Amino acid sequence: MALVLMALVAAGCAASAPIDVTLGDGPYPKPGPGWAEPRVIPGGSPGIRPVGGEGAAPTGLTATVTQADGVAFRWADRARDEEGFLLEDRPAGRPGYRVTAVLAPDVNAFGLLTLPEERHASYRVRAFRYGPPSNVVRRTTGDDLPSPTTEED
Repeated sequence: MALVLMALVAAGCAASAPIDVTLGDGPYPKPGPGWAEPRVIPGGSPGIRPVGGEGAAPTGLTATVTQADGVAFRWADRARDEEGFLLEDRPAGRPGYRVTAVLAPDVNAFGLLTLPEERHASYRVRAFRYGPPSNVVRRTTGDDLPSPTTEED
């Protein structure tokens, strides 16, 4: 059996400017149908820069609290060759960002239902691409044991 891994190349791919989101007690506007589904909002300019290149980071990240635990995000896609986007969060008191959602290429809107620890968090989005496949590795483990035999009495 061969195992081939694809590297996710996010290092070197700049993230959008972070935004802070605090969920309150409402009232909240009623979200429209499909508000949380990843989608492409028409009207944005198509990305023209290569992922990892100067100026390719998403811009204009906005967040709208849509319900007690829901946040709708939008951003401008500036990369032309992304293989997707990573929405990352850093809940208050955490040292670094973590991936919250992996989204398809060209998506520029997405809704997130948050966890209790994410009631106050910082969010950012970044484009990514897959790196080349790793080398093929073959490894046999265990001993070659003879098949079990039965003793006759």
